[in-house]
Amino acid sequence: VDRSQVAGMSVRTINCLEERRIRTIGDLAQKKQSELMAIGNFGDKTLKECIECLDRLEVPHPEWKVVKRKRRRSRKKKNFLG
Repeated sequence: VDRSQVAGMSVRTINCLEERRIRTIGDLAQKKQSELMAIGNFGDKTLKECIECLDRLEVPHPEWKVVKRKRRRSRKKKNFLG
């Protein structure tokens, strides 16, 4: 990936893209969201970084959407005394 174009992207995001031979911003813009999400270690945060990068460079991209997932609350264990 041309590092001058991806300023602000994390090393993790760049590594994910390079793993799939996505070398240019044009390559990235042509990918479907499902293709990106199938890359190992590529999740919602990584997708968001890609969207922000393309927006910053004013590059049109597919209608990728970051789906906010509800976090599961950890249940507090009740402490029972004997």
